[in-house]
Amino acid sequence: MEKYNTPGVSIAIFNNNQITWTDTIGYSDANQQTPLTTNTKFQAASISKPLTALGVLKLTQTHNLDLDTDINQYLTSWQVQNPFDEPVTIRRLLNHTAGVNISGFQGYPKSDTIPDTVSVLNGLGNTPAIEVMITPGSQFAYSGGGYTILQQLIEDTTGTSFQDYFQKAIFQPLQMTDSTFNQHPENTSLAHDQQGQPHPNGWLIYPELAAAGLWTTPTDIAKFAIAIQNAHQGKPGAIIPQYLANAMLTPQNNWGLGVGIREEGTDQYFFHGGANPGGYKNIMVNAFNANAGIVVMTNAEQGNKLHDELIRAFSAHFNINVLQPRHIQPIPLTDEQLARYTGTYQYREAGDYYLTMTQTEDNQLVLHDPNDGMTNTFLPVDDTTFVEIEEGFEITFDRDAETNAVLSVDYNGAYTFHRVDDLPN
Repeated sequence: MEKYNTPGVSIAIFNNNQITWTDTIGYSDANQQTPLTTNTKFQAASISKPLTALGVLKLTQTHNLDLDTDINQYLTSWQVQNPFDEPVTIRRLLNHTAGVNISGFQGYPKSDTIPDTVSVLNGLGNTPAIEVMITPGSQFAYSGGGYTILQQLIEDTTGTSFQDYFQKAIFQPLQMTDSTFNQHPENTSLAHDQQGQPHPNGWLIYPELAAAGLWTTPTDIAKFAIAIQNAHQGKPGAIIPQYLANAMLTPQNNWGLGVGIREEGTDQYFFHGGANPGGYKNIMVNAFNANAGIVVMTNAEQGNKLHDELIRAFSAHFNINVLQPRHIQPIPLTDEQLARYTGTYQYREAGDYYLTMTQTEDNQLVLHDPNDGMTNTFLPVDDTTFVEIEEGFEITFDRDAETNAVLSVDYNGAYTFHRVDDLPN
């Protein structure tokens, strides 16, 4: 926590469909040093989406909605503008294949005028209008905008507020007593920046409730995750029927309805992370065939690095193939050998996207991304391959066979950055 400037963390672990351990460490306010409790609420950020998905699936059951019907047949206050022949459906919105824009939202200071749902949809807030940009059903495109459409679906269908619907349909039945979509809740943790200092406004407001506006605790998210597992197993009294839970956990492009789905070895798990600007980073993982899961919520910008450490510890403890610790054997390189890799690298596909690489005195390379201020530290495992010491991904350098000059660096098998002389003026 000290390393990642994270003042507070709250954790819940569940096993065999029961919450078996909860704990909090640290403070809800770094300056006041107010101790966290297991009832202290955090902004869930994008972990709002799995809860929204459950609420929408429950709505389809109680109001006889079809997952694969054009959603405009159900919307009354606003209509999707879709220039394509393929329809925007509830299923496609839930699994991010509806082709809708706006991946995430930036939030509003508490002093701002906060737009309602229709205003957000019409682009009258701090994001563009929510539109269909890609043929629905053709590809995965993560979209908080799509979940805002689902927010309007719930309000139009029920004639009640989003918060009131969830209180009655989800929070009360699952005894999620510390969960709310109210943007001014009590007993909350403040957000903190990369240095671990409280956000000047305490936190930001998110009227995009379905995508990012949930306030909750790890204990309540664990209750949600167990409820989905119970429904998937067809247990009596489940929150939704088994057929809907099965649909939720059926992957398409590694994504179910509201949750990511992965298989590693013999293990299957559903998950979702959450990261709201202002300073909240969270993760939920349910290895449902191993009957074990964990929820970690943090109150700082670097909390994702902390929660990844905790996920690895959890995975090692339960012997689950989810973010297992990776053991590496670094090799020593001389300062001269390291120096050949330092300098500036350009991602040509993005034009003016540059990274810089520096070396340290203890056999490490440090990659700095000036675009988002992030840094990553790497150790060499062979003459051209380096492993990131916190997240375990690799960079591999390509050198000219004759001159030995460094030409480019491959970033985790996903992006290639080419060596350039220097950053442009």
